[in-house]
Amino acid sequence: MKTKHTALVVVLLSSLFFAGCPGTAYHKAVIAEHDFSVTVAAFQQAEIVEFQSGRIDSAEHLKLEAGIEKVALAGQTLTSSLQSGAANTTVQQNFNTLSAAVTDLMNSGVLGVKNPTSQQLLKVSIQTAQAILANVSTLLANQTTTTTGGK
Repeated sequence: MKTKHTALVVVLLSSLFFAGCPGTAYHKAVIAEHDFSVTVAAFQQAEIVEFQSGRIDSAEHLKLEAGIEKVALAGQTLTSSLQSGAANTTVQQNFNTLSAAVTDLMNSGVLGVKNPTSQQLLKVSIQTAQAILANVSTLLANQTTTTTGGK
């Protein structure tokens, strides 16, 4: 199960990194979103180490992995919309979905971890991801699209 989730996150996050966004107005946001993706991958690795060390139980682990998967999928959707030069409303909706997934991961996953040391470690990682998302939000607020044809 862990290998399946890890492979999915690696594939999704790699697609965020390797996909290009040349010439779009959202290029800086894609770069910042890449930093976010790296942070989420680091969060997942920390969570796996905590689980393998016995500090996070199976139920907590499964809940966290499901949350990570939602974040990864929402991140991929946002990056795709940024790279395609989608309309501002579409990009904002996708950003809001990603932001909600991260908040849910914090509230439903991290804050439910019983081990206080593990919870603090994971909490700091999610707060770092949230700070990067705040930067993405600022970049998106300052961007204008150059789309044509109703993308």
